Order: sequence, then C-alpha cells, then structure tokens
Amino acid sequence: DPRVVKFGDIYYMVYVAKGDSSDGIHIALASSKDLFRWEKHGLIKMKLKDWDRNQTKASVICPEKINGKYIMYFLGQKMPWHTAIGAAFSEDLIHWEEYENNPVVTPRYDNFDCLGVEPGATPVIEDNRIVLIYNGWNEN
Repeated sequence: DPRVVKFGDIYYMVYVAKGDSSDGIHIALASSKDLFRWEKHGLIKMKLKDWDRNQTKASVICPEKINGKYIMYFLGQKMPWHTAIGAAFSEDLIHWEEYENNPVVTPRYDNFDCLGVEPGATPVIEDNRIVLIYNGWNEN
C-alpha cells in the first residue's frame, strides 16, 4: 500500500511496514528528492485506540496543509477484515496524533462497504473540502 505525495522539492511515501514481532503491521514514512533513493524515517507511532489497536496501514496524506497541519487518513483495524478509516494530524510529517473523534469513516450496514473500508487514492482538496476516495468490501 505505498502512496506518494510531494511537498516542495521532497516526495514523501507512506507504506506498510512491520516493526518488532509484537508491533504488528503499521504505517511507515520515507522521503526522497529524486524518487530513486529513499530515506526511511521508521514507523509512524501513534497512540492507538480500541478501534485501531490491531493494526494501522493503507494511509494517504492530503496534498496540502490545512490550518497549518498535515492530514493523514489511514485504515485502522480492531479485528481482521473489520476496518474503519481514521484521521491524524502532524506539523512535521514525522510525529502524528490521532484525531480524537476517530474513526471518521465506518462501514455502512447493508452496503457494499458493510465489513470494511480503507483509504484509496491521495485525497483531493476542492473548494476548501477534502474529497476522500475510499475502498470498501462486504462478505461477497
């Protein structure tokens, strides 16, 4: 699930990584000036909550700062294949803090996304709104 966004002259990639055996799967960050050589910045550590305690992954970063902060959307999982989308904020792309009212997108009963959802492409900023395209699944 790698996704790339550019700020200034630097590309930033969020991707799925595994930490220690007890850490599970989480989001990691790398940066590059040329898209060929990448500097890894390690796992993005956030204080996880009950809804995303099993794993975090599949993240996307908004292509513009909003109110002076970077915004990232990510998949949070409490149990396998039952997921929701959360938001996090950062001032430096390294240190992130979860939005206090997460999750922001949850599965909808009796819909195509009734079991799980995850961020898709990089969000689009349009008319001071964030347009988040996401994937969803059900039992079929």
